[in-house]
Amino acid sequence: MIKVGAKEFPCRLTMGAMLQFKRTVGKDVSQMNWEDMEELLTLMWCCVSSACRADNVEFSIDFTMFCDLVSPADMAKWNSAIAEANEKKKRGGTVNSESGDDDPVDVEHLLGIAMGCMGMSMDDFCRCTPSEYYAAYEAWHDAVDAAERGKWERVRMQCLCILQPYSKDKLKARDIMQFAWDEEVQTEIPEVKEKLSREEIMDRYKKAAKRAGLR
Repeated sequence: MIKVGAKEFPCRLTMGAMLQFKRTVGKDVSQMNWEDMEELLTLMWCCVSSACRADNVEFSIDFTMFCDLVSPADMAKWNSAIAEANEKKKRGGTVNSESGDDDPVDVEHLLGIAMGCMGMSMDDFCRCTPSEYYAAYEAWHDAVDAAERGKWERVRMQCLCILQPYSKDKLKARDIMQFAWDEEVQTEIPEVKEKLSREEIMDRYKKAAKRAGLR
């Protein structure tokens, strides 16, 4: 919560706030200058505005009036909280962390993934905090990846069944085709062959013969 004038309003960084910031300033939050007072106040205003929409709280204060009403102490407290959240995000990684690049995150690109691929509505996307969105994205990405792997594994097994009768050697799935995720699979545990004495072998033979009705 943040006090603006004589009233307190919810204030949190959401995907909706990031989208509103880009459409107001013309660049993503990841590209903003954290030493620019106007950009900081704009992001703060977007966070309050977005949080109020999500929580059904009336917020009719425009940006100019907001700048007049917010106190330096509240701004410093909010700036510290945002900086701490950014540091945690850097330590934990983001959607782009898998690729290893440092390209800025385009919030409208994330909106396209959310609505075009993940099936989220505009309202769902705007209500999410970055951590909530990334959690949903990772779960969706893992599900899509697992489904895609399953399709290719079935194709590989079908090819194995077709080719095995024409091979003198016993084929393995990886002999047919190899995939990138094969390297992720742990090394197969070698079979442990049981060593039996001659007496044990004969005893097992007699029991098997008796079950088969042989003498």
